[in-house]
Amino acid sequence: MSMKSTKSLKIVLGTIIIGILGITIAYGALSSTLNVTVSKVTQNALTWNVGFTGSSATPTSTGTSTTGRTCGNATITSTTVTIPNTTTLSKPQDVCRYTLTIKNSGGIGAKLTSITFTPPTDSNKTCTKDNSSSEASYHCVIGSNSNGITYKITSDADGNTLLPINTTLNAGASTTVYLFLSYYGNGLNSAETSQSGAKFTLNYGQA
Repeated sequence: MSMKSTKSLKIVLGTIIIGILGITIAYGALSSTLNVTVSKVTQNALTWNVGFTGSSATPTSTGTSTTGRTCGNATITSTTVTIPNTTTLSKPQDVCRYTLTIKNSGGIGAKLTSITFTPPTDSNKTCTKDNSSSEASYHCVIGSNSNGITYKITSDADGNTLLPINTTLNAGASTTVYLFLSYYGNGLNSAETSQSGAKFTLNYGQA
């Protein structure tokens, strides 16, 4: 190869190399920076507020006795319904029915996880479930009596459907339940009897 050719080749190669470097510098100078900025995220505090509404409940009284049947007004707080000690049932089919409203005023759904019945405090009582799979209905008698009191809490005003567990009460929603106190048995007691301290406990948990 002649000296002239070698010099020309070097010049050509040098030109190509310079061109490649120029392209590299040009591409290297192109860039973009993208930012995603989260100014603030707040997690609201959990609010839990499930309870009875109102301050009293006027009962519905039905039955066969024209005298002697008394259903006193219930006193209500957010966690307690108290039936007065003046309640009296005299004959078969006598019933006191209380309409109660439970509201979920909190910010999260609640579920009725269980119902627990606490029998009357009387020492000589016998209480029997009316439904083997539910704690929502019992009848209790004192001593050897065949007549007594039925305690029942239902989801319908007719008293046919016992209050079911595992039902959800959404945030802001309300539900109505019914407490029935009724004369249990078909006859009349030969002597006056009374029962004290029976209680239903409704347990709500997070849905």
